[in-house]
Amino acid sequence: MKSSAIVLFLGTLFLTGARAQTVVTLTTSASSIDDDIILDAEGNLYGSNYNGSAIFKRSPTGEESTFTGGLNTPNGLAFAADGNLIAVDNQGNRIYRVFPDGTKEIFIAPIQGPSGILREYDSDTLIVTSYTTHKIWKIAPDSSVTEYLTHPEFNGPVGLCYDDEKNLYVANFNDRKIFKVTPDGEISLFAHPPLGQYIGFIAYANGYLYATAMNAHKIYRIDLDGNYSVWLGSTAGTADGD
Repeated sequence: MKSSAIVLFLGTLFLTGARAQTVVTLTTSASSIDDDIILDAEGNLYGSNYNGSAIFKRSPTGEESTFTGGLNTPNGLAFAADGNLIAVDNQGNRIYRVFPDGTKEIFIAPIQGPSGILREYDSDTLIVTSYTTHKIWKIAPDSSVTEYLTHPEFNGPVGLCYDDEKNLYVANFNDRKIFKVTPDGEISLFAHPPLGQYIGFIAYANGYLYATAMNAHKIYRIDLDGNYSVWLGSTAGTADGD
């Protein structure tokens, strides 16, 4: 979505101690958010402005403000175990730690083409997709970076999520392929939505994956057998959702 768009749907991981997931539907006023979104424990929404330089914060009552700025292309967002926001700067080749007051520090640099990010299912390690190198990296709490996954069919990986069985899902932006990674590291093609769109961020809730098809203005719902259907959207939306 661009800066003039309306935020119509939120599919994100609501991080609690039990790692519960919640899908929330919103209809809001115009927003500067056009990329990844995430909720904190108080219900504040944080969203990146990839076509700008800032991360915005929107309160549960709808007030939006700049949370932090000075990034190149803000992209994926995740919360670290200490509660600080971790923000990916895709073309800036950096990952930032952002404190509750909006000040930030470099967490990882350089790291080539980082995009999606989330916390590992059962640890404080972060998992990061590299759009440009077609690899998946792990970042330990001490900031050490190790290569985690490679696959000949990774093609601009961006989206990441887990299901309830600790399977990791990786979504290619470029060719729409979504891969399943079992806890023992076996990688297989899980789903492949239709031509004519890019798959951005993905989320899991209640037995389904949800995948954003950004240029098709759609959200796909995918069951755990890999069967997909259009769940929301058909064309670009407006303030009333039509």
